[in-house]
Amino acid sequence: MKKFLIIALISNAIIFGLTAQAVVSVDDNNQGDVEVNEGILTEKKASAPNPVEIYFFKATGCPHCASLESYLNSLQSEFPTLTVKKFDLRAEPQSIALYQKLADAVNGSIDSVPATFIGNEMIIGDRQGEVRQKIELCVSLGCPSPVDNLAANSVHVNSENTTSSQNYVGFIILIILVIVIFGFIIFNIIVKRK
Repeated sequence: MKKFLIIALISNAIIFGLTAQAVVSVDDNNQGDVEVNEGILTEKKASAPNPVEIYFFKATGCPHCASLESYLNSLQSEFPTLTVKKFDLRAEPQSIALYQKLADAVNGSIDSVPATFIGNEMIIGDRQGEVRQKIELCVSLGCPSPVDNLAANSVHVNSENTTSSQNYVGFIILIILVIVIFGFIIFNIIVKRK
């Protein structure tokens, strides 16, 4: 009977630890298919479209820029959460610095227009199909604003901070396991005295 109780408690502790770790892993890697609700995995319900912010760089007199700008304008009516921030490099020379920073953040160069920044990507030229695909992806899954890349590249984030929730859950599991083990020890001491 004692062995059965010990085996049952140890197996429950191990199962609890593995389940908690799996829930954290699924939640951290959530791609939109499932969500964790009070520790139970359920199919994720359709949610509202994610906001998408585009930085569009053009030059006055550039026919490809005008074509893509017109296309982006039409997409704004199709995707209400789409925001297009437009910068004319000839009319606003100060915007070249922002163009350079955004290009540097994605390892791009500023030798051509039109340039469209969506999430963490830079699309050069009048590539309407590629722009549309990226917008659709960002609307459904979400994308960071292109300026978020500036913050990520200017401040080096400690990779240990990105797994803090996993470390926290791991620490809790460790404490629970220690309590369970001490419970076994105390239980065995009490049983042996009787």
